[in-house]
Amino acid sequence: MTDPDTGASAADAAPVPNEDEVAREFPHGDGRPLREQIPLIDEDGDDIRQYTGEPVETEDGWVLPQQMATGSQNVVGGGEFPNTPGRSDEDD
Repeated sequence: MTDPDTGASAADAAPVPNEDEVAREFPHGDGRPLREQIPLIDEDGDDIRQYTGEPVETEDGWVLPQQMATGSQNVVGGGEFPNTPGRSDEDD
């Protein structure tokens, strides 16, 4: 069932077993823009904005969301492409 005011579903409120552990992996910052907190060029000469988002205030403080190489132990939620029954390349 979806909340008509927020669009949230029961799945949005469901606890995620490893959410705290994964949240701790993100670098922490503050509310200032990314460019004012850390250099925008990494040690390989790449622009970090390719894989780092602007600061987000969370229950764990300000974090700098980044793409991460993950294993199954570090994934929070269902992911961008959840393994949903009936969903496959053949369905296209």
